[in-house]
Amino acid sequence: TEVKNNCLNEKQFNQLEREYSQYEQEIQDLNKDIEHLENASEEEIAELRSEISSLKTVSRI
Repeated sequence: TEVKNNCLNEKQFNQLEREYSQYEQEIQDLNKDIEHLENASEEEIAELRSEISSLKTVSRI
């Protein structure tokens, strides 16, 4: 029975290792997505500031 328990534990451990690797990859992918969104937001903010500046210039004319 000890051998059987060891086999079961090893299978369970291997399954948990695979799941861990999958979750780790998902986390890395989500971090990349977040970084991409942050960069996009910064670009959008810069574009909006530029538009506001242009509008201010036009309204002064």
